[in-house]
Amino acid sequence: MLASIADEDLAACAMAEARLTHHDAVAGEVATTVNNLCRSLIRGAGWEVAVQKGAGFSNEPEPGNNGGFAPDVLRAALYFVGLSSCFAEALGRSLAFAEPANYCPVLVGAIGGARWGSSAIPAPALTHVGILARVEICAHGLAAGWAKK
Repeated sequence: MLASIADEDLAACAMAEARLTHHDAVAGEVATTVNNLCRSLIRGAGWEVAVQKGAGFSNEPEPGNNGGFAPDVLRAALYFVGLSSCFAEALGRSLAFAEPANYCPVLVGAIGGARWGSSAIPAPALTHVGILARVEICAHGLAAGWAKK
């Protein structure tokens, strides 16, 4: 989601990054979808407009299964962020559904953060992050790139 990556280069970058850990191109497609969705939300698009970037993964009446297959994880994350009224609610629902070892809460964190902003993340949700001060410095530096767009 790095602001300095041009929109037309985003898919190739997401695919290349996904290949570092996944040998299936589907993981890259999901990564591309998540990056496009988050980028739209960060730029101020409303949920319904931004979620169209997740076409094929959204508008599900249920979260589906809690396995680790990337499209299932994204469908569930979109379900919880779309259904919820705030970050904490979306994260809580995803944790109850998938448990902490699943990637669904991770995607809910990224997508929910893009939707509601970092100020919506409750402080207790970050108490386990031992390097939080360093992460915040990096995040503020990266966020400055978005302000220029």
